[in-house]
Amino acid sequence: MKTPILIGIIVAVVVAITVPSVMYFILIHGNQNNPNVVASSNSNTTVLLQEIASLKAQISNLTSENQALQSEVNNLQSIVNLQNTRTIANDYTVNQPAGQYSTISFTANYAGYVTVNVLSSTTTKTTVTIVEYTNMGQTITSQTYNVGTSGTVVFPVLPGEIEVEVGNSNFFNGATETVTVTYTY
Repeated sequence: MKTPILIGIIVAVVVAITVPSVMYFILIHGNQNNPNVVASSNSNTTVLLQEIASLKAQISNLTSENQALQSEVNNLQSIVNLQNTRTIANDYTVNQPAGQYSTISFTANYAGYVTVNVLSSTTTKTTVTIVEYTNMGQTITSQTYNVGTSGTVVFPVLPGEIEVEVGNSNFFNGATETVTVTYTY
């Protein structure tokens, strides 16, 4: 009598292990004989692949946008740190009659400073004056600097129109100067 009970227990254990395993296999692998299940699976795969491609394109666009923004940040940081320079006039020759001046004009887009380097002059009475017409409607005029036959003037500027006046303060003789003007911002 013990044998039939033992056989019953063994059968029950085998059924308990086998039935869930078969059901799990069917759930995981689906019914391969049903074409609707295969078509649905292929359709889902196609949709997911399209979504992956779309997400990759978004990542690429955002990466490009990030690089452009980082470049702009770097440019603005160099402006804040006054690391950009623009040459307005390089070895520019100006001539004036006695008591007159020549004007070199430019637009300053950012606050910074202008460097006027008189490289040579035919007179010891060369002068430099900077006149600013700021974007805020102010007119700022520097003092008149006497640089002689050569010299350098550095003057801060605000955004606006800038005029560099290189003059000859002689009473009787004309003069010729060679000038370099640099704007740092």
